[in-house]
Amino acid sequence: MNNGVWRVTPGGAVALAVDITEFAFMSSLNFGIGVGGWDANSLYIMDFSGKVYETPVGVPSKWEPHF
Repeated sequence: MNNGVWRVTPGGAVALAVDITEFAFMSSLNFGIGVGGWDANSLYIMDFSGKVYETPVGVPSKWEPHF
């Protein structure tokens, strides 16, 4: 289970959500918040050069408080 972002369903099944082999130097990732053009059903992956990639995954993230 390397080189990927894995999704675990409520039933316990494990599936590859995003293959990140192209992001060899990934520095961070986070779901969009659904505001300001950041889609809540997409992961945003940043590499060390600062380039951001949008990867639709079809499910929203959990709610996170923003101050």
